[in-house]
Amino acid sequence: MNAPRTLTPMMRQYLDIKDRHRDAILLFRMGDFFEIFFEDALAASSLLDLTLTSRDKDSPEPIPFCGFPHHQVDAYIAKLIAAGRRVAVCDQVEDPAEAKGIVRREVVRIVTPGMIVGGELLAQDRNNYLAAIRPGDRAFGLALVDVSTGDFCFTEVQSETALGSELDRFAPTEILHPEGWEAPRGVADSGRCLSPLPVDRFTDENGRAQLVVAFPELDVAGGTLAMGAIGAALGYVAWTQQRIPSHLTPPRYYEPDERLIVDPIAERNLERVRSLVDGGRGGTLLSIVDRTRTPMGARLLRRWLLEPLVRPSAIRERHDAVQALLDDPMRRADLVHALGAVGDLERLNGKVTTGRASARDLVALAGALEKLLSSSRVSVTPACHASNSSPMRSICSPTSRRTYGGCSWTHRRWPWPRAVWCGTGSIPLSTRRGC
Repeated sequence: MNAPRTLTPMMRQYLDIKDRHRDAILLFRMGDFFEIFFEDALAASSLLDLTLTSRDKDSPEPIPFCGFPHHQVDAYIAKLIAAGRRVAVCDQVEDPAEAKGIVRREVVRIVTPGMIVGGELLAQDRNNYLAAIRPGDRAFGLALVDVSTGDFCFTEVQSETALGSELDRFAPTEILHPEGWEAPRGVADSGRCLSPLPVDRFTDENGRAQLVVAFPELDVAGGTLAMGAIGAALGYVAWTQQRIPSHLTPPRYYEPDERLIVDPIAERNLERVRSLVDGGRGGTLLSIVDRTRTPMGARLLRRWLLEPLVRPSAIRERHDAVQALLDDPMRRADLVHALGAVGDLERLNGKVTTGRASARDLVALAGALEKLLSSSRVSVTPACHASNSSPMRSICSPTSRRTYGGCSWTHRRWPWPRAVWCGTGSIPLSTRRGC
């Protein structure tokens, strides 16, 4: 960066912060505006269609800059992310009226394609996953996190083909990988944002340390390829959000073989969620069957279509749950009506816990919770607890058993964002608290 020789204290503050975020466009809060300086200003003025001007015009080395009102920051961030740029948001962290000298400023969040919490760049009917890959000799550890909804899962796959299938299914917008790793062709040519990180971010030690900080209720033991991927993902979330959002769920293990694996060529020809014509939704199976009333339901239906069940018992369980609602039209009608007013509770919750919620979001969240509680009492809960044999218990039962590494976990499935696992023995994750 070509900085002038004589700098004001404020510009020295700017350059000091920019030096720590060289790969991002730095938005620097000054009063009611966010301003952009030097090379960032040259790039942003073109990408955002902002007027480029300069400070100290009479100086032999004027400083190029541009800016916009602070309340428009999310719209401009969306444009920068769409253009493939990373953004660091530097805000004032003390009251200017009480500041002694220069107002203290800090980067409060970093926005990348995989770290979008809200805004116009997020499609309502699909998750926005960040993927972290830890390569091994022949296998790969894979962690996936959606910071907008709090979903966090991981697995291990045994080949490049299997890795490509998982990435095609989850469609992450950003992929973390160790520096120096030669990504397989399907990953390198995917068009997704690839973000290399230092190799030590993918170690078992870092994974355990990150998990202890993020989820103190969990015991952490052992090490796997997935542990390194989990650590890299958690560290990246903490760095970009300047915290671990409280709505993030503990990582949930899933077994790829529990779902039907469809290779990329068959997936394109089946047109389950993407059209062969333009890659859009029109004319796909999803466009025909999607009659969901909430964005959460739309995302779940999309995942179900991309993850067909293979175990007969699980298939029968899902069919029985659907049949239970079909057999009770009054309760179904009440539930459909209530869900129509819930909105996107997952992402509202995500915006609140990351400090991105507006007054309108808080009002919407209050209304959504009221409707959710009302519908649970009136429509769902009686069906769940009518008897132990009720098919709806498969949806509403508070616990379900999972096995990973030969050990049993209990996953508490309450209708709230945070999930808890319980178990004993030498397993990668287990709880310190009794279940």
